[in-house]
Amino acid sequence: MPSVLDSPDWRSYTPIRKSYSTLNSYSSSYLVPKKAPINQLYRDVLERIFTIGVEEERNPRIQHRFLLSLSQVCFSWRVLAHSLKSLWALCVDFENLSWEWNNELLGRSFPHPISIGSRNCFARHFNVISAELNQLHRIQSYHVSFNRSSWDVLTTKLSQPAPLIRHLDVNLVIDHDNPSRLCLPRDLFDGHAPNFRSLALNRCWVDFSAPVVGGLTSLSVSNLSAALAPSVSDWCSHLLRVPNLEELILINAISAEETLVPPLHHNSSPPSHSEPVQLRYLAHLNLNNGLQEVASLLQKLLIPIDCDIITGATNCQLGADLDVVATTFSQALQYTYSITPSYKPLRISLHGPALCLSNHPKVFGHSESRLSSQLPIHYLYIQPSALSSWEELLPTLLRCLTPVFDAMTLFEPQLPIFHPTLLGSIMRASNLDTFSNLTSCMTKGLLPHLQCLLSSDGGVPLPALQNIYFADDESMWGPKYRTFVCFLRWRSSMQLPIRRVSFHNCAVLKDTIFMLESMGISVDTERGHMRWQNL
Repeated sequence: MPSVLDSPDWRSYTPIRKSYSTLNSYSSSYLVPKKAPINQLYRDVLERIFTIGVEEERNPRIQHRFLLSLSQVCFSWRVLAHSLKSLWALCVDFENLSWEWNNELLGRSFPHPISIGSRNCFARHFNVISAELNQLHRIQSYHVSFNRSSWDVLTTKLSQPAPLIRHLDVNLVIDHDNPSRLCLPRDLFDGHAPNFRSLALNRCWVDFSAPVVGGLTSLSVSNLSAALAPSVSDWCSHLLRVPNLEELILINAISAEETLVPPLHHNSSPPSHSEPVQLRYLAHLNLNNGLQEVASLLQKLLIPIDCDIITGATNCQLGADLDVVATTFSQALQYTYSITPSYKPLRISLHGPALCLSNHPKVFGHSESRLSSQLPIHYLYIQPSALSSWEELLPTLLRCLTPVFDAMTLFEPQLPIFHPTLLGSIMRASNLDTFSNLTSCMTKGLLPHLQCLLSSDGGVPLPALQNIYFADDESMWGPKYRTFVCFLRWRSSMQLPIRRVSFHNCAVLKDTIFMLESMGISVDTERGHMRWQNL
């Protein structure tokens, strides 16, 4: 029997005609969104957009809300969002979301590794810590802030195997009345954490005889109590167990050798090590402690010459320890200068009572910005003791930096006063071509002393100087401006003119700019910072 649809006039059948019209309307309503431009994107492009949108948002609540919104736009977006397990893994948050919803997120992200927690000043409840660490078999990165009441739960849960974990950050919320003696046990991760590479500890310690510690490439320890902080020799013994370190951060984590408090962990440590410790893979070193401890540890470490070195020393006073710290910084700068022949910066500034030296100036031209981002990072913070001051320590630092001044090409002096010993070091800088971020006190105090001939050979100081950058406009008014103009004219008369003056965030009179340009100087100023008159 022939089908009804084979009949030429099948549309004349009323029931079939109504069904066909309904189906046609449904098809049109489904196909129209498919033709929208947003639905013409390739799946991998749309995945990348979703991923960037979620990963760029740091607030977990907004991150979670954003992903939910994406999955509710349309059917195709919902299917795509649900297939991106890595994004749902980012939203797991036992602190702010219900346990039921976290279970849903864990299911949507399975079996993708998850990262949980963040370091903050608020201790998490032990029930939250317990729920989080129930997923230890999936955790790749774990940050936890806790108090003493959660310690037993934390150590018990961390004694389970963690096959995926790479980073552990443990932060004990401060307790001034009871100095910490908390130490992660030897059976950390039950000895099974093949991917464990990074450990950060704040106010707590770890047993370095734990098998999982030996594979670390990043170690950060900060704010240890006297009961926990190892001495320099003890640190050398511990560092022998982690020969593959690429990053080492020790902040207030080294005790004086003569401490009277018996450290908790010393019984489990190997005998004190007196020979230098070689960390052949170290790329970043950050030490911040007392001057004596920092100097002693620097002498004990053999590190690559291209390692970033950030050093902070407190209770500083004149002596051999200060020479060691300053010389280490000087040698690091000299190597950095050797790999960047055209850009050799030095910045000296004051942060409160502390001197800060670095090779990363705050103000530089566009041509130096690319080079600055490629330089190794070297910082030196010198905090004077109560019986000393930065003025007393500066001459020693400048003496140790003599080879640096001989080679540097950019100098940024950010001191509140012009120190006389600074002049002798600057006079040596025959390769200096740029003064950066020159302050008004340096304009008034330094520039007049540079308007003289050298006694050694009768030459002009700073023969390569051609650029001066200003970050405030105080030098463009009154006596300081007249001093600056006098210096420019003297340099021109010596056939060594200043070629370029740049103003960053400075409101400079237009007449001043015209006057500088009339002297043959190229003036760079930012749009909107030029004034017609003195208001």
